[in-house]
Parts: sequence; structure tokens; C-alpha cells
Amino acid sequence: MARAFQQDPLYTHAIPDESRRARLLPQHFAGLVRYGLLCGRVYTNLGLGGVAVWLGPGPAGAGLRQAWGVLKSGLWQSAFLFSWTELRRLIAFALFCERLHRKNMREAHWHLLILGVDPARQGQGIAHQLLQPVLQEADAWGLPCYLETTLERNLVFYTRYHFELLAEGQVTKGGPYCWAMRRPPASPRQQT
Repeated sequence: MARAFQQDPLYTHAIPDESRRARLLPQHFAGLVRYGLLCGRVYTNLGLGGVAVWLGPGPAGAGLRQAWGVLKSGLWQSAFLFSWTELRRLIAFALFCERLHRKNMREAHWHLLILGVDPARQGQGIAHQLLQPVLQEADAWGLPCYLETTLERNLVFYTRYHFELLAEGQVTKGGPYCWAMRRPPASPRQQT
């Protein structure tokens, strides 16, 4: 995950020093994966070429469950990895994405929190493998899926899976741009 996100606009903005970013991201993403294991689902492939972390449609108390997951997974410890400036930038982005999410997704849905493929393994169909289990389950249950991305080139990739652009914006002047996308559940006819 750290290699997949080393040049991501969010992380290059939040942690401008490349060597520091390379040192901090493995611990940060380890916390995100542990969080996904506790509060959602984590998919990978043989050889660990990529990882997808999905948060599922939870009951009314999902917010409390996710807060407990942040504590239990140790994700909160990530805050101590970063300088105050880096942390402030990451929090500003997270709050911006949370506002987009709450505004645009009021129904039960699957949330693709992160999807990363090692740069050396990209183009081998790994991302497709990591998306399929939840997309199929979401279709079977008639649930939409949601994600945010900071890479404009990802828009083309996700539209292949029927994600549609919901909203977009820039967190702060000079900060990363964010696109929010929604995938409606496939109709039974589309699934065949």
C-alpha cells in the first residue's frame, strides 16, 4: 500500500519530503488495513500485489463500531507519526471527504476506503480481482458502492465498473483534488 500511494496527491501534499513519506506510509497503511479487518473487509491477491479495504453497510450504530475500530486497530496511533502540519493536512482532507460522503450517500452502501496496487504489479488485473467480491455482493443485495479518489486518471478506471461521478472539489488552495463516485447496484439484467 505504501508503494501504491507514495506519489498520491494527498500524501505528496501532506508529506512533501519523499524519504519521510516512504518511511511513514507503511505504518499508516498498516493501521488502515487493521481497521479494515475489524470494521469491514480486506481483500488481497496471491503475492500481495494489491489490497482493497471495504467498509460495509452497517447497522444504525456503525459510527460507534467504526470509532471502536479506530481504537482497537491502533489507527489512532498514526496521528503520532506525523508532524503537526502533516497531520493538519491529512485531517482537513479526511473531513472534506467525510462531508462529501455524508452529503451524497444517505442510503446503506459499501464504501471502498482504499484500493492500492503495487506500481510494479499494475496493469495485471489485480484491482479487478480486488473489486469483484464486494461489487458482486452489493449487486446481489441491491446496494450501491461509494469511493473517493485523488487521481483523475482513476475516474476512467472506475467508470468501467459503472461508478458515476457524484461530487468533486479541492480541499484547500494548493491541496489535493478529490472526486467522489457512486456505483448503483446492477439490475438483474445487467448481472447476467
